[in-house]
Amino acid sequence: MAVEEEASKATVETIIAPSSTDTAQAGVPMFVGHFAEQSSRWDDMMTFLPKVAQVTGGGVYRINCTEDEDKPSDGVTECHKAVATAALDYWGDVPGTYIDFEDNCEPTLRADYSLITSSSNRLLAMPQWQFVHLSRFPAPSGLVDPHSCAETPFGEWGGNIYRKLYGTLELAQAMLCHTDFAALITSADYTFSQPYDNQLSDSMLHVVYPSIFQRRQDEEGGDAEASFFFSGSFGVGMRSALFTPWIYTTVDFLNSKGSWILCLILPVLVIACLTSDLVVSFWCFVAGFVVCWAFGFR
Repeated sequence: MAVEEEASKATVETIIAPSSTDTAQAGVPMFVGHFAEQSSRWDDMMTFLPKVAQVTGGGVYRINCTEDEDKPSDGVTECHKAVATAALDYWGDVPGTYIDFEDNCEPTLRADYSLITSSSNRLLAMPQWQFVHLSRFPAPSGLVDPHSCAETPFGEWGGNIYRKLYGTLELAQAMLCHTDFAALITSADYTFSQPYDNQLSDSMLHVVYPSIFQRRQDEEGGDAEASFFFSGSFGVGMRSALFTPWIYTTVDFLNSKGSWILCLILPVLVIACLTSDLVVSFWCFVAGFVVCWAFGFR
């Protein structure tokens, strides 16, 4: 009952209509959770959402949420649930995908909106993934959590979806979700005992590389779900540094390619130092490259 009451407080506005009234022909719908108290964020979102809609053909829908003054993180969670409810209403009984946006996003330096459509098709074929992150937490977790291309090993070559070895915390700025996931988190049997991001961290296994969106370096208010970045000078400094576009792009690269450093480059350097034989080191590098590539470290 509590979930239904909270969800009923959110209203849905169609901002940009989809390219087709047939949901099967239209692109991936985009739902943006928005708190009226942070009005300037919506203006910032509209600087790039029309372009995303143009490329993908998907509609843009604003979910007007209500903040929880007593426990802000609960308000954020309920807003994500409201997005999921709107997505289920949009798709009806048909399996589909949707983007769950928070209203503090901006495109990355390497944003490629066409990856949304290809990633959506892949997620539809793999509903057990539940969701795929279109943005990342800007910490080089890939150095200790190797990422492999989800299309391998020894399967289809290429692809822009990477699977992490184990779930680590990502930010929920932009998530491509399956309707099965929406049904799960809106179920009366599913309870959030932690903030939204933290609750899902063990399931945060699939990411798009290069990231399409990132968190914006806004100065307006503090996110309840990202209060660390607004708590004291250290948190604000981290936000200012890590979400600087070129730094974010660099960390994004290290996350997806960091396994090369651990699994290939460092061992070859050790062999080179121990043997002082460049020929042996070269062939070790070639052999390691083939193995890494075959198993999706790319």
